[in-house]
Amino acid sequence: MNKKKKTNRLVAILLSVLLVLGVSSFAYANEATQGVAETSYTESTGEGKEATVEPSESREEESQEFVARENEGLENDASGLEPEEAIDVDQNGVTGEEDAVIVYAAGDEYIVTFDPDDGTPYPTWFKTTVPDGGLVTSRPVDPQQDGYIFKGWYHSLDGNGDPVFWEFATDTVTDNTTLWAAWEVGHIVTFDPDDGTPYPTWFKTTVPDGGLVTSRPADPQREGYVFAGWYHSLDGSGDPIFWDFASHTVTANTTLWAAWAEAPIAHLTYTVQFDSRGGSAVNAVTGIEEGSTITSPPQPTREGYVFTGWFVDETVTQKWNFAVDEVNSDLTLYAGWTTVGNGNNENSGSNENNGEKESSGTNTTSEVKPPKTGDSALDTGLYILLAVAAGAGVVTLLARKLKKEKQNK
Repeated sequence: MNKKKKTNRLVAILLSVLLVLGVSSFAYANEATQGVAETSYTESTGEGKEATVEPSESREEESQEFVARENEGLENDASGLEPEEAIDVDQNGVTGEEDAVIVYAAGDEYIVTFDPDDGTPYPTWFKTTVPDGGLVTSRPVDPQQDGYIFKGWYHSLDGNGDPVFWEFATDTVTDNTTLWAAWEVGHIVTFDPDDGTPYPTWFKTTVPDGGLVTSRPADPQREGYVFAGWYHSLDGSGDPIFWDFASHTVTANTTLWAAWAEAPIAHLTYTVQFDSRGGSAVNAVTGIEEGSTITSPPQPTREGYVFTGWFVDETVTQKWNFAVDEVNSDLTLYAGWTTVGNGNNENSGSNENNGEKESSGTNTTSEVKPPKTGDSALDTGLYILLAVAAGAGVVTLLARKLKKEKQNK
């Protein structure tokens, strides 16, 4: 019995000791935590000075301010900064909190953010800082989006859900502001040059529903063809129906094709020059189509000479026949001449202009002396005497023959 009592007392004492130790440990830990929280400390400012940090400044807040200042490129002096949460807000007011960042405007300045509403990420959006009550004087270029027409920047929607546009001339900034791009659905008009160029390079423009096509590419070029215009369809005969830019309107996405016509074959033309070789000038004949004949030009003149025709070579040996000879290249024809009284062609090409010795113009045939008058009469009388003698001899022979015939009878 006594042994059992002693055991119970030992258990009670042990539990009491454990309880006292647990309470003491909790009290000590709480006192230590409070001591740290209430203890002020100093940090270097980087200029050889120290600043006291009061216990009310939490490490978390200090870290948040520092990160925000680093992100915005502001000064390390945090005075006058007020945080604003700049988050991705779409036109319907849906908040993309997972992309939220903290930005700060310094003093009395506010940040104006332009949301193009075209799927581009937030970091690429245009942002500008505007003083409190100031006008927005800086903005991005108008965005572009296939199938849509940019109408302007708006800051809110009215009761009908229509955009309320920002008036850059009068609206002032009094808080951090987001402006959204307003888009109108349109129709894409694509110009197919039909010359083998790839689709991404084709000209495209967006036109409002029922609007005219006011923008188009320069007329395309294609070797061997002539551009005839832009057409939208073919008629029953397969001929193009051209788009009338002055009257046709767009009611759906549209493709216009380039119409091409084969270019006419360019005929080669030639020129024939005439070298009169000392004679009067003769005009050239130009614009002669290949394979054509030409008409003989007016004959040149040259004092003391007779024109004998046109020749292909300068030695005037190959005469040009205007009736059959064809022109297949640029060429020069040379005049042929003969001196007065000479039936031979002047092949020497005598021409003072080309350095050859000019003919004197006198007759170059052998001189024939006229017969003397006396000699001519003597010869004539001699011929007569001979003729008479011959006649007399013939008559005598005939008479003798007749006489013998009579004697024989």
